[in-house]
Amino acid sequence: MSTGAGRRTSAAYSFGTVLTGAIAAIAVLFFIDVRLAQVERSEVRVEAARYYENGVRLMQSGQSAQAIEQFRSALTLERGNTDYQLALGQAQLAAGKFADAEMTLDALLEQDPAGGAANLALARVLVKEGKIPDATFYYHRALYGRWKQDAAANQLNARFELADLLSHQPNSKEALLAELLPLQSEAPDDFATKKRLGRLFLSAGSPARAATVYRDILKSDSDDEEAHAGMAQAEFDSGNYRGAWEEFSAALRLNPNDQNARARFDLSMEILGLDPMLRGIGGEERYRRSRNLLESALDHLKQCMGSAAPKDLVDAAEEMLKKPAPSVRRSDVTEDNLAFAARLWDARNTNCKQPTTASEEALARVFASLARN
Repeated sequence: MSTGAGRRTSAAYSFGTVLTGAIAAIAVLFFIDVRLAQVERSEVRVEAARYYENGVRLMQSGQSAQAIEQFRSALTLERGNTDYQLALGQAQLAAGKFADAEMTLDALLEQDPAGGAANLALARVLVKEGKIPDATFYYHRALYGRWKQDAAANQLNARFELADLLSHQPNSKEALLAELLPLQSEAPDDFATKKRLGRLFLSAGSPARAATVYRDILKSDSDDEEAHAGMAQAEFDSGNYRGAWEEFSAALRLNPNDQNARARFDLSMEILGLDPMLRGIGGEERYRRSRNLLESALDHLKQCMGSAAPKDLVDAAEEMLKKPAPSVRRSDVTEDNLAFAARLWDARNTNCKQPTTASEEALARVFASLARN
């Protein structure tokens, strides 16, 4: 081999060696760089987790305002962490910063619209802001959303929470009943849950369903005072005042200090004492009660309207009350008394600006019962 050729081979070999070494060095540097980046990211995640855990501890101790800063710090280090964003929104809600919480949770739901926990949190924020229809929408999204754990339990709690909300809203009985019907089959079979369902059915204007719930409890525990009181209210709302009186009696026997049961017991007795259609009373007593209702309706009309009371009705009622008790056709006179008493009561309700007072409740319920019959 010539000397020139040897030098060229040697140069080529040297260049290859240098190139290989350079590539190896670059690879090593790249590996080191990647490794350092991984270490840095790991350290950032650890630091973010530390802020998050601090925030959780502060929330548990009721220090939501301080927790906000910890969750913000965690999010600054790890912006894509949805758990941290949810925690921040929940802390803002707890601290009463509703506008901030709504903004945080809206941003989270843009990333994950089906997140159950985020939808529930936003529903709670909207309740605090008085935006009930919007809150109801997000409660429903929470009910059918995706939960990371305990989906069935979380959805059940969300439905109960929505039902409690609706029970305090005007004109929402149908919507409340629609939420309660699935709960009958989904809810746990314990007494506390059944009583909660019973109360909500009463709020939904469904005393028959409430009675079914309370009757089921009393089959297992006939001395449950709360179930007797609930059953009594269901009977009362159904217009079965004798049954209500019996159940309120049972509730008071078990808890004499229940003032609400005492008041309803007294009201039930007053209604039973006025009702001319009560089973078991004779014709004489029915006639007496018809006169009492006529006189009471006339008194309440005159008290409410004064000189503006319809003179023709007042004069006719007073004339009827002056008539002596008939010796025959007593039932016909009884019916006439009741019919005219109902006219007077309707006139009172139609023309009187004052709503029915508490002292008139028994009378109002008796006339409502007569109208149904």
